[in-house]
Amino acid sequence: MRVKQNTGVQIIVQQCIFYGMSGESGNSNNNRREKRHQRLLAIARDILVTEGMIGLSIQRLAKLAGITRPTVYSHFRSKQVLLTGVAEQNIQVTRRLMERASSFEGSHRERAFGMILGYEVMARFETEEFHMTEFFGMPWVRTKLPEEVAAAFAESVSAFYSQVRNLVEAAIAAGELILPRGMTAETLVFHSLSMSYGMFTSIIKERIILQLSAPVDAWQEARDALQCFWDGAGWKRESEDADYGAVAERFLKELFPNYWIKQEIDRLREREGMLDEEDGDGDGEGAAAIDRGLPFDEGGDEDWDEGSGEDVD
Repeated sequence: MRVKQNTGVQIIVQQCIFYGMSGESGNSNNNRREKRHQRLLAIARDILVTEGMIGLSIQRLAKLAGITRPTVYSHFRSKQVLLTGVAEQNIQVTRRLMERASSFEGSHRERAFGMILGYEVMARFETEEFHMTEFFGMPWVRTKLPEEVAAAFAESVSAFYSQVRNLVEAAIAAGELILPRGMTAETLVFHSLSMSYGMFTSIIKERIILQLSAPVDAWQEARDALQCFWDGAGWKRESEDADYGAVAERFLKELFPNYWIKQEIDRLREREGMLDEEDGDGDGEGAAAIDRGLPFDEGGDEDWDEGSGEDVD
């Protein structure tokens, strides 16, 4: 019986097929691992949002993810590494939103409004990240992060503040903003951001003041309140009939079209009486732990130490 010999070309082809398949298998494993990594970060973020630091542990994370502790440890050596991963993700989201918001074109007042609208986008459509910004904004939480990550978080927040302040100062220099006696650019920015932050927080946490006032469109009310404050502070409008509602619509449509579509869908559902509590602008959840004071308890120390284990892959 004659055995058929493989030619050199056939051997090369077979090797290419083998290594190609091996590469695909490796890529598949890498993709699966990355998806699991992102899912673990999302679960950890959910825990921090609803329960605070006290609820976060490697064991709890493994249970909710339906995997073993060694598998979790193969992604995150310790609770600090896990917390750092959540913080780094928040920094990326904040930078992405604010960089896009800063590209909005218009007058100084419209651009400053755009920066605050970027903050609204985070509160309204990236609600959990908004809560994470609040969470990592607490000084004691940042002590749990590596110094460079804590510094990067502070920079991502201060960059937003600085951009608004620079626009206010530019408006003053151009004669568009004449501040009342005793008010400075810094105090105007502080009051503007504090007011917006407070109103956004009231909306997404469904504070009782929101229930008592029952605004038809709470987000629009927040925008109108900011414009009234700026009017009173001496910031001139572009024209007597300046429409900042239209500016907000342009901002979303140009820079965040996906969020604009979601907004329009929600509005249609509201008009048709189809929008239930889960489909609202804010789910009213996500800060219960902060309200109850839970995050101020750091929880157990066991997970702050590095763990070990083999990946199930």
